[in-house]
Amino acid sequence: MLKKFSNQRFQYSALLVVAVIAVSFSSIFIKMSTAPASVIGFYRMLIASLLIIPFAWRERTLWSKLSWVDLVSIGCAGVFLGFHFVFWILSLKYTSVSSSTLIVALQPVLVACGAFFLFGERLNRWQQCACFIALCGTSLVGYNDLQLSQNAFLGDIYAFLGTIFAALYMLAGQKARTNVSVWTYNVSVFSIATLLLALDTLIHRSPWFNYSFNNWILFLLLALVSTLLGHALFNLVLKKLPASAVSMTILGEPLGAILLAWLLLNQWIHWQEAMGGILLLTGVYLFLRKTSLLKDTLPSTNSGDGGLDNIANHHMETDG
Repeated sequence: MLKKFSNQRFQYSALLVVAVIAVSFSSIFIKMSTAPASVIGFYRMLIASLLIIPFAWRERTLWSKLSWVDLVSIGCAGVFLGFHFVFWILSLKYTSVSSSTLIVALQPVLVACGAFFLFGERLNRWQQCACFIALCGTSLVGYNDLQLSQNAFLGDIYAFLGTIFAALYMLAGQKARTNVSVWTYNVSVFSIATLLLALDTLIHRSPWFNYSFNNWILFLLLALVSTLLGHALFNLVLKKLPASAVSMTILGEPLGAILLAWLLLNQWIHWQEAMGGILLLTGVYLFLRKTSLLKDTLPSTNSGDGGLDNIANHHMETDG
């Protein structure tokens, strides 16, 4: 019995690694595409939305049970998700894969800051120190890019804005996520994000169809591999592994993306950026670790209060 449990644990851990690799490819696919940022985001969300509609359709009777608070929460989450993709994908047009993905790994720290200002959720001294370490690492990454070029630093700013909106997406959706089924929630926020990205495409007067075959393949891969495959695997392993373990994959995404960028794009990481990345990921790790230990010592309220289970459920949808 113990051996069977151990084998299952290993299998689900292996699936978790595959999920991390799937979402790590997101920044690589974006870098390879020559399409404008808003167009990349639009087709990624559009294809993903269309593919999950059949699953959400089976839950259509649940829509009548949603409250106005749930609908407003879902609407805000969809808008914030759209803005996340606007700024994060744009960041990859200016800065390196390593800088962009490292900065986006700040999501749980910014969620905690947002929960403090919006809901009065306090951080203990260890969590505050971890946040400070992560922000110092982010500053070092930004300083390195500022020395390289103004464009690279501008990309870092876009990545940070994308991270802020990813955090707002988590905070906006945390309450609705406890009342709404997975497919209904995802098709709703993906569709709203698609509309926002379409509006951004119209504002910038970007062409809708005049793209190479390679670009269309990349749009499809972003939807299938980085969004749906990664998302499905995360949801699967979350049922079998602790949320604290799944949330730690936030640290694996930038590492996987940096390795893939080196192998596929010949992008090297500068030593200052590497030091900043180590500081940043150390801070995020300590924050998640301390949050996990704190959660384990408190009784569960099942309130969807933005804890590790919420982070684990949401971060694979932003994946960068």
